[in-house]
Amino acid sequence: MKLPLKQILSLYLMMTTLAVSANDFLQKTDFRYQKIEQILNNLSKVSGNGQTLPKLFVENQGVGASIIAYFDRGNYAIVTELELYNLLHQRYGERVDDALSIILGHELAHFYQHHVSGHGCNDTDIGNTLIIQEMEADLQGLYYTFQAGYRTTDIAIEVMELIYETYHLEEGGSCNYPTLDKRKSVIKEGIETVEQHIRIYENANFLVMLQEYSKAVILYEHIARLFPTADVLNNIGVCYAGLALEAIGSKVSYPLLIEELTVISKQQMDKVSLETSEMADEYLKRGEQALNRALLLDRGYELAYLNLACLMHLKQRFTSNIITKEERNHNLKLYGLYTQKNEYFYLMEAIIAYDEGRMRAANKAISEAININSNELIKSNHCIISKQNCDDTSTTNTSLKTIEINKNISPKSISIQNADFYVGLSFQNASNTVYNYLQFDLDVRAKQKSYYWEKRTQPIPQLKDKSQSDVKKFLGTPDIIVLNSQQTIFLYRSSGLLLFFKDTQQEDYHYRYLSF
Repeated sequence: MKLPLKQILSLYLMMTTLAVSANDFLQKTDFRYQKIEQILNNLSKVSGNGQTLPKLFVENQGVGASIIAYFDRGNYAIVTELELYNLLHQRYGERVDDALSIILGHELAHFYQHHVSGHGCNDTDIGNTLIIQEMEADLQGLYYTFQAGYRTTDIAIEVMELIYETYHLEEGGSCNYPTLDKRKSVIKEGIETVEQHIRIYENANFLVMLQEYSKAVILYEHIARLFPTADVLNNIGVCYAGLALEAIGSKVSYPLLIEELTVISKQQMDKVSLETSEMADEYLKRGEQALNRALLLDRGYELAYLNLACLMHLKQRFTSNIITKEERNHNLKLYGLYTQKNEYFYLMEAIIAYDEGRMRAANKAISEAININSNELIKSNHCIISKQNCDDTSTTNTSLKTIEINKNISPKSISIQNADFYVGLSFQNASNTVYNYLQFDLDVRAKQKSYYWEKRTQPIPQLKDKSQSDVKKFLGTPDIIVLNSQQTIFLYRSSGLLLFFKDTQQEDYHYRYLSF
């Protein structure tokens, strides 16, 4: 949990009924209605729980309207006004979508958090409840905007100030509405909370790249307690599928994806012990639950369908359950509908056919995959399925010098349950070398294990300008290969080396990974 940053806010003012003329609302064909509706749909994809979105109404009653925006649970509707759109468009121009997402994210949070409708003018208890709910919706709405890709951090407080000034809410107005100072304070705290979770999210993605699934899933599940969005749940599912694969073993490499991130490792089919069998079964159950929850939030989330197809096939193979062809291919077919049958669709078809002994179908499908994309994942499976000898692992015994790292600087610490996670600290020394520290102490009673990262300003001399195939011949097949849309990454655990490639050629920098 692909990554920017956002905010939140929005106002929930007077609760009016919808018993007004249809002419008082924008038509659905109006471009402004469609823009607001599109933002609402984008936010719902990362924030929902499978519920049908409330109806959207955009009031068009001219200057002086005072509804701002609100969620009406009784009428199952989110209502905003055209003048608010005009106000934000005039102030923010091309960034009007960012500003609107703050308002709409807040109202969606009211809906998904099952907040009450009402303004509490004559009821102190209701008024106090609404103030608390406003704060909750500010925080949750901010995270929705971040997950949906809107840039709101830099304008959230300003948008709030603009609305309080325009709608004369400087002192909180009536009906126990929060004061501007209180609202700004909550927004600042919300931004800090969201930014902290973003750092944790990025570090979890890093750990997935290293196939440290047991550590990554702790971070993802921590995030999901506050922000259970589709991508976080998808990543949890991938981690549990990865743990199951580690327990079971596999000749082929499954396309388990986290937002264009695919991790491949050397895997073999091992005999599964009773203890390992029970662990794998539990991992498969948890992974299936997480991926199904992700699809409840976003029915069109293609990665979750692919990951679920991988996991269900792994589960069928592991448990030897007899399932129908339709059941076997259900999630894969849905993935194909959303992606128009890309390389990973054909790869999974090939893996399924290969495991079932249908070699003609397996070879046909893997050929389709490799014709679309001949990346490392496709090639490694092609070698296995087509029974070709593609192992270019003739190695040279190369001793790579360990890099000394300054460990005297204390990174920022985030406390999660009984564990400390050091995240996101970067600094430069006198020689302009950049260090990034990640430290994990997952059990205070266990021996501490740390990860230190160093970005080198110069390439490692022995490997400078070598292609992927040359590096394999020089160092052997990597323990882990990571694919994303920008580059291929090789990881050698024994020497603690990470190499980054664009296309087939190395980039001019390298990372060293050390475990103590």
